[in-house]
Amino acid sequence: MDGLIKNLVEPARSEEDLPASAVAEVPLSEIVQTCVQTFIPLAESKNKV
Repeated sequence: MDGLIKNLVEPARSEEDLPASAVAEVPLSEIVQTCVQTFIPLAESKNKV
């Protein structure tokens, strides 16, 4: 369990150390759309769309 917590906390802490100029804003809808596109053919094949 300690390893899992460490794996989750370390990236968050390293992100805090980055300057604001190193982080780009990305719309959440863009991320969701990219993820959903992977499953659209499966949904279409099951007549779920």
